Amino acid sequence: MQACLPGKPECELQAVDTALWRAQRIIAYVSGNVLIILRDLHHFHQTIVHGESDRLRAVAIDPATGKIATSSGSAVHIHQPLQEFGDLRWALQHIYAPDDIDNITCLSWGLPGEVLIGGSKLALLTTDDDIRVNWKSPALANSCRYDRLVKVWRRGFIGGDNERFDPVYLAHPATVTSLRWRGRPPTEEHAEVVLYTTCADGHLRIWTSPEPHCLHILDVWAELDLNSCIQPRSPLSPSPWKKRYTVMVDKWDFQNVVEHATRTNNGADEREQHTIRHLQELSSQDPEVCIVLDDAGNMSAWGLERVGCKARFGPSVMNIGHAEDFGLVIPAASTDFAIFRAFVSPLADGSLTLLAHLFDGRLQWLSSRIEQLFDPSLHQSRIRVDAEFTGHTRSVQRLLADDSRQFFVSQAEGGELTFWRRHEESTAGIVRQCGLTLRYSCLDIQMLHQGQLAIFLQQHQISCWNLQGSKAFQVACVPFRSNSGCRLTALSQEAPNETHLQVVDSKLEACSLTISVQRDGVAINCGATAKVGDTEPMANGVPNGLAYSQNDRTPCSSIHVVGENVLAISSSSGEVLYSHWQSATESEQRKWVQTVKLCLDYTCLVCVACSPVHVISVDASRTKLTIWNILTGLCEYQHTFSTHESVESASWCTLHEQQQALTVVLTHRVMIFLQASYDCILDQSLWVLVKELDMLGYTTLPITDVLWTAKEMLVVSAGSQLFAFNTACECALESIWPFASALPVKTPQTLRTLSFLANRTLPVFHPQSLVQQLFCGQLTSVQDVLSELRERLKYWVEGEVLESSLNSDRSQEKQATCFNADSDGAALETAFQGLNHSQDEVDALIDNLRTSQLPWISATEQSYLRSFCGCMGALSTHKKSIDAAGLIYLSSLYIGMDPSLTFGMSPWRSTVFALLSVSQDNLLDITMAQESGTSFPWAKARKHQTCLWILSRDTLCAHFELVARAEYTKAEDRDPLDCSLYYLALRKKSVLQGLWRMAHGHREREQTMRVLAQDFEEQRWKSAALKNAYALLGKQRAMYAAAWFLLAGEATSAVNVLAGDEVADLELAISVARVFDGDDGPVLKAVIEQYLLPQALQEGDKWKAVYGFLMLKREDLALQACVRPLHEVIKGANEAELPIDARMWWKADPAILTVYRQLRDQWSKSRSRRNHAFPVSLREETNAVRAAARTYMRMGCGWLALNVLRTWEFSHPVRSLTRQQPLAFTDGIGNVLGRETKNKHGPESTQTAPSMLDGFESKPSTPVPEPSTSRKKVTEESSASSILDNFDF
Repeated sequence: MQACLPGKPECELQAVDTALWRAQRIIAYVSGNVLIILRDLHHFHQTIVHGESDRLRAVAIDPATGKIATSSGSAVHIHQPLQEFGDLRWALQHIYAPDDIDNITCLSWGLPGEVLIGGSKLALLTTDDDIRVNWKSPALANSCRYDRLVKVWRRGFIGGDNERFDPVYLAHPATVTSLRWRGRPPTEEHAEVVLYTTCADGHLRIWTSPEPHCLHILDVWAELDLNSCIQPRSPLSPSPWKKRYTVMVDKWDFQNVVEHATRTNNGADEREQHTIRHLQELSSQDPEVCIVLDDAGNMSAWGLERVGCKARFGPSVMNIGHAEDFGLVIPAASTDFAIFRAFVSPLADGSLTLLAHLFDGRLQWLSSRIEQLFDPSLHQSRIRVDAEFTGHTRSVQRLLADDSRQFFVSQAEGGELTFWRRHEESTAGIVRQCGLTLRYSCLDIQMLHQGQLAIFLQQHQISCWNLQGSKAFQVACVPFRSNSGCRLTALSQEAPNETHLQVVDSKLEACSLTISVQRDGVAINCGATAKVGDTEPMANGVPNGLAYSQNDRTPCSSIHVVGENVLAISSSSGEVLYSHWQSATESEQRKWVQTVKLCLDYTCLVCVACSPVHVISVDASRTKLTIWNILTGLCEYQHTFSTHESVESASWCTLHEQQQALTVVLTHRVMIFLQASYDCILDQSLWVLVKELDMLGYTTLPITDVLWTAKEMLVVSAGSQLFAFNTACECALESIWPFASALPVKTPQTLRTLSFLANRTLPVFHPQSLVQQLFCGQLTSVQDVLSELRERLKYWVEGEVLESSLNSDRSQEKQATCFNADSDGAALETAFQGLNHSQDEVDALIDNLRTSQLPWISATEQSYLRSFCGCMGALSTHKKSIDAAGLIYLSSLYIGMDPSLTFGMSPWRSTVFALLSVSQDNLLDITMAQESGTSFPWAKARKHQTCLWILSRDTLCAHFELVARAEYTKAEDRDPLDCSLYYLALRKKSVLQGLWRMAHGHREREQTMRVLAQDFEEQRWKSAALKNAYALLGKQRAMYAAAWFLLAGEATSAVNVLAGDEVADLELAISVARVFDGDDGPVLKAVIEQYLLPQALQEGDKWKAVYGFLMLKREDLALQACVRPLHEVIKGANEAELPIDARMWWKADPAILTVYRQLRDQWSKSRSRRNHAFPVSLREETNAVRAAARTYMRMGCGWLALNVLRTWEFSHPVRSLTRQQPLAFTDGIGNVLGRETKNKHGPESTQTAPSMLDGFESKPSTPVPEPSTSRKKVTEESSASSILDNFDF
């Protein structure tokens, strides 16, 4: 914790007290109904909350017992210290509420366990056992308001019922302003009685008794004129200031600081050594030190030598020093009264600490070294402000910052507002600027002009206040009627002296406000009203925060101010709508335009916080947290908290390059999450917990709000207190990110640094980078990286520099082989022709990776890199016999052998690529050769899904028969039951009969052979087979029951059993349907529509959906499934009813663009589809490319994102657009760019659009060149300067 603002001290004479108990310094003060107990300026012991109606007015600490007494005017609370697990805590011991004493404002401890209370009467209480009135104290002193007499009470005798008290009156010439007894020395049980009093005549009087045990008479030992203590040094100086403040330093404290300065003055200069010698001489005379201050920063110190009745000579008052540069200026205001306390610093640094209670609502912790404090020469650092304790007296409800995060305001109950600003030179980091109290409740606040002005939205008016002085004042006000759901949002500033705001109410109507700042004042003008988007009005609008009803905790609508010109509206049905303020154009007026719509999960409908990129939602119980990405509509993180904790609110902090830190506020904890990059290797979460703040160690009050200020400082409010935390994380980086130990340079653990490391650009030899390039078809690029790495590692040793880019000079042509393809797909095939890795080269690279640890990657990632190199070595042996799609399938096959490289990888991805391959016979041979052993049972066939992607029916049936044979021979006791399903699917009942004929000793042999010998074309035996199937289902023998369904000719019932809950093997159901009924039969169509596509929708698996549509011969839907959300492609789907697993972040696979491009090219070459409209629009294709590039950026593969943006070609058939309509390019959001292409080739020709970046850089009037008649396309490339501007990178 960097600083604590426990609360605003009360403006009472006894609101602050300090004492030394058991060698521990205790500082206590009261703020509202809260007692704050501090240990030093950085730590505090405890916060004790009294009743809501109890406003505390005084506090006193007993230095003998450590007890703390507080008074609330009508009652006195006694708190007893307890030692719990090494921590000092206080517990309530007694509450004394006398009926005959009113207005208790004074407290004072006497003998151990005895406290004097003062109000309308005086009472001395003992707190040893039961609290009771007691009069055993040797001396009591009191003074009433506006009284010139100080009464000193002494008991006449002890014992008896008739007790007599003898008062002594000490007369003063004016009203007494303060009185205090000299403190008790820590090493002496009995000390001489010394009383200090000051009155309105400006004199300090020291009262002592002539006899040590006689208190009947107190005489004035000495008198010090405070006004004459500080005089101007020059006759030309103005008249001396009238206000004086005194600080009494007891002689034992003065001796301690002088002794410490003497021990540590070895390195001091001559000036300080002279001052220390002077102080040593003064300390030998046991002086009481009186420091006199004025309200202009002047100081005069005086020594009172040997105060008391033991003095052998008369009173001696000597001057110690004078300074005009003391450094403490009391603010000139109506509440400029101050009380000072002096003691030795508890930090063991030997300094003198001054506790200044300023009646403007501050408690300052001042410290100074004694040789610098009393240095007679000019000194720049005589005293310094180490801490300032202030804040609120009531519970803080809300924290709000301006756009620069340099200024923020805290809003408390009762309209109490305090404005703060960041101050780098201050120890706390934040200082109080001003404060005010509004008469009416404040609905929303907007700070303008770098914290100089504040706009308050109240129920009946809108007011503007000036915050530049120490006290805010109103400068403008207009009547305005608003409801509880209204919010203030800032618009873009069009003029330097004008600020445009809008008030959005629960009806989603925005009223414009213009704040004009002129020399003669500030003017507020109300303008027209505009509708926020096309959304429906909110039934129960609530301001920013948790959108739920306080009564039944049901979700309701809320308005979130995301940023300048951006609003987010969350509805009770779980929809979040983003609206953007559109400036006026020549054709349209200014209005709110809806830009993004996000449907939350039905289990987490309560929207907590919104940012430009993410949305936070919780469930009804507020224990389940979900983070959504509004750009992709996917869930990035989920976390469930314990049942005794609930999510109260959340806050965002933008660090750099759109990277954000999330702060989740629980009841007593604050959890800080950092956004991390997509990691498909280590299965790492996208949001990592980097710091957790347990506020129970600071206060027992619940957390009300959090706020991020400039320089990543976190401010937490709990009750009336504010806590400021820096962003340094006391945790090991290796426990958060495994690659941290591999970094070549160690960096400080700040949030900005950790965010940079978590979202760093991956090195080119990182396994995740290589895997993504492989699935995109960039095998030549992967080969270049591995070859360059092998050459660099030949003579490289650990400790030397190894660049993350390897200084590779790969050509643009090699990098462009991923998505740049001609209409016939030749470029994709060319991408694999350069693949050439000999086994010796691969073995040499693996040996180098095994002996040397590379920088930029961790040891775990390097082991994955070795596995990947082995996969590439095996892949290079098949480049001549396998086509491009087949090689991608083999890459998935080899990578799938290492489970560490397959996180988030859908098994249907390789199935789709194998389905599109024309080398399926070779693929099947290689796949079967990879499995150990000669048999290929269904478990292996299901793993590789071979029966799903073989298109040749003869090959499929032969392979399925091989699977049936392997199922029969997999066990030592061969059982025909294991292979019955497979042979009956192949319609080879005779083979199955032969197997049963050899099954000697099987208990079902005779009966099964008798049934199989019948003719199942007859209805009688079909019915018998169906009865047997249903009987087997009742006996939980589902696989065998499916075989009998096939025997009866009921293939639909068989696949329903296989795909349903009885077997739950969808792959087997599809395989049986294909083998039994063919790819064009109704059985396969039924199993795909009833099982495959609904599962793909529930799982969010686009690869499974694409496979299903391809098997249904619906290439148009397969193309749409590649670029659209599945709920928009599959009929009867509802996005709100989808489970959260279907919308997780790893469902966004950019490799699906390779399949989309291949299907698009096949569509353009198909003669039967040339007259059909292309099912995907240019806007949808653009959004898909942008989404893929965004995913690559989140993975840390920025070069892949740049590659897809630079090289993607929009090659759409002309029939996809209306004839004679210009071909328009969009930026992915809806803005049409001005590049037009005329159709000159008729309906049967295809037309290839230019590169994506060409469309973004071209001028509106520049036409597209006509396509060349040759097969080779001419691609027009643009400069890279426009890439980041047009794709939000």
